[in-house]
Amino acid sequence: MTREKKLLLAFIAVVGVPVVVIWTVCWPLLRPWALPHVIGGQLEIPHARVLTALEAQGLDQWMQAHRTGWGPPGEVPPHVGDVVFHLDASQGRSLWVSVWRHPHTPDDVGIQTQKNGPYRMNSFSEEVLKGIIPQDVPPPSDGPKLPE
Repeated sequence: MTREKKLLLAFIAVVGVPVVVIWTVCWPLLRPWALPHVIGGQLEIPHARVLTALEAQGLDQWMQAHRTGWGPPGEVPPHVGDVVFHLDASQGRSLWVSVWRHPHTPDDVGIQTQKNGPYRMNSFSEEVLKGIIPQDVPPPSDGPKLPE
């Protein structure tokens, strides 16, 4: 093999290998997540109750509209979510949607496709989440007031 061919192969390896590695990591994050349609479910936290048909439909529409931008599977949150939904989906599947509410920053949302499984996380403003947080859930608090 000539010196020019070796240099060309080395160039292709130096440029091509990182491109392949980056795309294998980034492509799953960029393509839309095929989430199943929600047909019913329960609100588990802050208090347990069955979701109304309108609430389940609203969650389904919200999830289908926000299928991109989710992080990789395996993220671990610091504690149990402030609002947790257990959703019954089509084809006998289940989803767990947890929302961590913050008073002055975007809220975090995590979706699990299996009980106690890995989360895929994303952040949304309170305005975006207003359609899925039930009316009977209190707003996020700033925590206990400290004496001045």
